[in-house]
Amino acid sequence: MHPERCWCRVKLEATYESNNAMRVLLIDNQAHVRAAMQFLLDQQPGVCIVGTADTSDVLLEQTHRLQPDIVLISWELWRKPAAQLRTALRALDVRPKVIVFSSRPEAEQAALKSGADAFVCAYDPPDTFLNVLQTIGDSAEPEDLGSAPDGTGRPAS
Repeated sequence: MHPERCWCRVKLEATYESNNAMRVLLIDNQAHVRAAMQFLLDQQPGVCIVGTADTSDVLLEQTHRLQPDIVLISWELWRKPAAQLRTALRALDVRPKVIVFSSRPEAEQAALKSGADAFVCAYDPPDTFLNVLQTIGDSAEPEDLGSAPDGTGRPAS
């Protein structure tokens, strides 16, 4: 048996078993960040990483093909083409919610103004990140998304 086939079969089974899970596409240019976030999310019931990428160039194709509920993307990859990416995402049949993350907390307002549905600082505790993910994932409609009432883009504590 070829290792590639085994890997594909396992990935397909995991995706199949997780049909009702929140589907997440993870995009960051640093492999160690992707690995850490994937490790954290893999521990969460009801969350399925459907794909990862190291560049925003694949965002539209991956979103169309994988149909994630949430795109989790680093600010460094989102900020430059944010307007074009957000417009293009809204033109797709699937309209995922976008959570931008960064190690720079000062990027929060710019990320939210650029069209991100929420922002998470890399220095926030994992529980904060998971609460934001759950809140955004539980939102009924993309039009209902945006900043929390306090304007932070984070759920109220």
